[in-house]
Amino acid sequence: MAMDHDAVLNAPGEDRTRILQEICEGSGADGLIAWLSAARSDETRRKLFGQAQQQLDLRSWPAGNLDDYIQVSRAGIAEYVRQSDELALDDPQLSVKLLDSANAMSYNLSASLADCWPGDELPRERRHHSEGFNAAENCVRWRQQLGKGPYSLQMAYWAGGVHLLALEDLTGALQYFEQELEAALAYSREQGKSEESGAEADFCLLLAHGCRGIARMLSGDREGQAEYEAAMDAFNEQLASDNSELREDAEIGLGQLRKLYQRRVLGLSAEA
Repeated sequence: MAMDHDAVLNAPGEDRTRILQEICEGSGADGLIAWLSAARSDETRRKLFGQAQQQLDLRSWPAGNLDDYIQVSRAGIAEYVRQSDELALDDPQLSVKLLDSANAMSYNLSASLADCWPGDELPRERRHHSEGFNAAENCVRWRQQLGKGPYSLQMAYWAGGVHLLALEDLTGALQYFEQELEAALAYSREQGKSEESGAEADFCLLLAHGCRGIARMLSGDREGQAEYEAAMDAFNEQLASDNSELREDAEIGLGQLRKLYQRRVLGLSAEA
């Protein structure tokens, strides 16, 4: 692994992807982390860690596994946080930017570990969902610290709630989805969009209602089914829109909620 770090960082995308994946396949996550950590400059090191997380995502790396992805992601997040802390006094602007990058990597980790993506049938174990929740919890804390708006907070609460559902922590999941809905409503008000769960509602608001509906169902609340179905009906109405972006978002929302319902409510899960 005597490859030059800057040469790898500046290599064409496909070559960089192949090199990072081959290092991990040949030397494991520990070997890849050791190679990344040996980069001489802080900038090259953090950028390579960011690239590694992207290229080891299981949707683009069929030969990979979740545990290697988690290990490399955690090391990359820690590197960004370390550099952010070191620059807090000398370069506060860059420090904040690096912490925001750690926040983004933490969200990517949590979202990738969620098991509600259509077409993703890779089994998750409890440790994967625990890791996903911890990453989402860090996102919430960092996004609040960074003064992020309701859209960003909604995403973090969504991720945390999905993992808490998988961990069968219904009280915690419902609390997270309530906070997701609160942030989604704030975002709708901010954007001047409908606050009702109908076809005019924003993607974030419908997703939040659907997720909360599922958590309410599992908690024994009979109104949960109606809330879930109203979100699904609204997404289905949006599929008939002339707006291609709205249709694409609706397809994503329907796919995620349907899979979450199948796994958590119907118990149709391939998890270990």
